[in-house]
Amino acid sequence: MARKFDFPASIHENDKILAFSRLAGNAEFAAFLGSIRSTQLHAMAPDALKLGKPVMIGGTDPVLTHMGNQWYIRFRPNDTYSARVIADYGAKVLGKKKWAIVHSHRCLWHQRHEIPGRGAQGHEHRSGC
Repeated sequence: MARKFDFPASIHENDKILAFSRLAGNAEFAAFLGSIRSTQLHAMAPDALKLGKPVMIGGTDPVLTHMGNQWYIRFRPNDTYSARVIADYGAKVLGKKKWAIVHSHRCLWHQRHEIPGRGAQGHEHRSGC
């Protein structure tokens, strides 16, 4: 039977990683549903490798499943694959040759501290990652 642990939204990311480390040692658990955040999964990787139980992950960093950790099982495409599919669709299906890249880059530090600034040409700029 599955056992679910809900973490409050306000819990610090490091505390979630620590919780995994503590729960991982419990023989009652056969596998884990891991994070969708690649940064958390990199931090959890040593414990997952030592544990030797499957950890299903949603992180999109391609390195996660290419670093020799046989226990990480990705259940969504990595960023390399997604980029190829998007480019192929735009070029072959839509016939586009010029692209604009729109992305969000917000590291955990900024999500916690919310320190906005203004960069060149009015674009949002955040430093510290």
